[in-house]
Amino acid sequence: MGFDREQSHEGSTTSFSIMDREGNVVACTPTHGGAFGTGVVVGNTGNTFNNGTRIGSTSPYTEHVN
Repeated sequence: MGFDREQSHEGSTTSFSIMDREGNVVACTPTHGGAFGTGVVVGNTGNTFNNGTRIGSTSPYTEHVN
């Protein structure tokens, strides 16, 4: 399955939770708000910053990322 830019905006939020055998839990719910969020990758981790919180913003500078 390839990347379909036309459909990428339809679902820009996902969620996952992980628990280890000691009972430590982490939950993550990233919302990119676009194909690749801000397009900024954190170092060499592959993680990207979101821009989903700008959606519904009352900021007069809507063209600027958060």
